[in-house]
Amino acid sequence: MPKLYKGVIVMSKKLRTLILLFLLITTAAFLTTGCGKKEKPKGYTISGVVTNSANNLGIKNVKLAVGEKVVTTDVHGKWSVSGLTGPVTVGVITDNLGWTFDRTSVEVSGAASDLDFTVTFDGIEETIKRVSLDGAATIVVPPGTYNLSGAINIVSRDIHLKSTDPDDPAVVAATIIKDHGIYIYRTPNRSIVEGLTISDEKSSGISVSDRGVATIRKNVIEGCGMHGISITSTIPDQIEIIDNIIRNNSVTETFG
Repeated sequence: MPKLYKGVIVMSKKLRTLILLFLLITTAAFLTTGCGKKEKPKGYTISGVVTNSANNLGIKNVKLAVGEKVVTTDVHGKWSVSGLTGPVTVGVITDNLGWTFDRTSVEVSGAASDLDFTVTFDGIEETIKRVSLDGAATIVVPPGTYNLSGAINIVSRDIHLKSTDPDDPAVVAATIIKDHGIYIYRTPNRSIVEGLTISDEKSSGISVSDRGVATIRKNVIEGCGMHGISITSTIPDQIEIIDNIIRNNSVTETFG
């Protein structure tokens, strides 16, 4: 017990140690509980996947609005958002030419892992035809193998034809144009082909001719019956060929 000596409480060393230990434990408990405040609820999580209806492959770089947040799908087409409270709307932001989504939005108010969206693509040649002569458009090709019945003709239009991520080798490898190549000619300004795997066993992978101007970037062009890239344009100095992989083609020269 503490003793009173000349109006001052005197405690033994053991008692002082016990009191100090109690104060330390109490302070630590107070700090670990957020200074005495209750933790806020963490909210719920929702997720899903965006796929190509033709092959069920996930589609990268599709943007979705989740309430006030924006989320982008990964290389497998997957997305997720955590920390939600109350009802929210999940809506498709991406608006690519030739793409049709099975639904554009969905309402949720609790945890869910099956908020999926499916894309139907009209096809490369069909989408190019929707662009007016002397017009310009970007056409994003979902992952898949496109066995063409005829060549892709980019003529009298400025078309930017690309995969969902030309800088991702996995996406490039999964976006394949087969059986016929790409022909670019009489472009009003410049067409761009990037991030595709192209193989035409009968002819060249990409041909630029007759006043065609093009940038050919980060493609894999292989297994072609002639050149990987054929340049016979009357203005070849305006052709840009950047960071392509050109291999195993019957004619090994880049130009011809």
